[in-house]
Amino acid sequence: DPLRFTQVMAHLGFVTVSSITEPFIALSKADLPDVSPYFKAFGSGIIKSFGKSWDRTIKQIQMSSGKKVKGFKDLSDEEWLEVYRAGVATEQAMMARIEGMFAEGTVNPTVRNLNNIFFNMTLLQQWTQGVQMGAFNFAKARSTRITRELAENKNAFGIKLTDNARQRRKEDLFEFGIDSEDAINAYNISKGPNGKFDLETYQNSEFYDTQIIPGANLFSKEIILNPKASEMNKPLWFNKPWAALFIQFANYPTAFNNIVLKGFARDAIRHPTANIP
Repeated sequence: DPLRFTQVMAHLGFVTVSSITEPFIALSKADLPDVSPYFKAFGSGIIKSFGKSWDRTIKQIQMSSGKKVKGFKDLSDEEWLEVYRAGVATEQAMMARIEGMFAEGTVNPTVRNLNNIFFNMTLLQQWTQGVQMGAFNFAKARSTRITRELAENKNAFGIKLTDNARQRRKEDLFEFGIDSEDAINAYNISKGPNGKFDLETYQNSEFYDTQIIPGANLFSKEIILNPKASEMNKPLWFNKPWAALFIQFANYPTAFNNIVLKGFARDAIRHPTANIP
């Protein structure tokens, strides 16, 4: 464990810089109408994550000096509470993901604490939290947009959907465990007396809690890959103690190849017009 930690310190000082491209994985799944919600979701998520880290740091310093604090802002923020309830962007999830990438199998508690301090100092934890929160919120907006287009049978520009376009949207929802028929029914039920869609009613529906939220959670995990055997994105033998000597930092590239690149190839084959540049 100490030897592995020295390797982490020696090679991963700029690991956050190499993670800057992670939001582009979500952008690759976006259609043109998703671009504005994409920048809004990720911009807000990253700002909120670094703001939360700063707020907690200041208040922990105040508590250590004997001052009274009223509580952490994220625990009274509705957006943070929603992602926490979904198990997204929590400190425990972030550290599990970081350990899965670079330090899985570390059992020495001192070394684990040093790993946590190191990745906080490099801002990787804050960045990862912000990106996962952004992916979660973007996925909700994207799923709602797809549902609206299916229910109204036209795209965001008012053009009637072809059979192939409808099928692609249904597959986009199904990929993250969302039933397209349930989605259309929930959308129609959420219309007010004037026939206009009521987003608040839709977000308070059982369908939203049981399919949209879990689907957004799954989407965020695909953007922020957690290279663990339990996620089935890398070979089981990678978890063997003797394998650490050979694989070094290959956990993340392996998960990336198995999830992102294979997913791109699958989408390009199924719908080449929409997915090939």
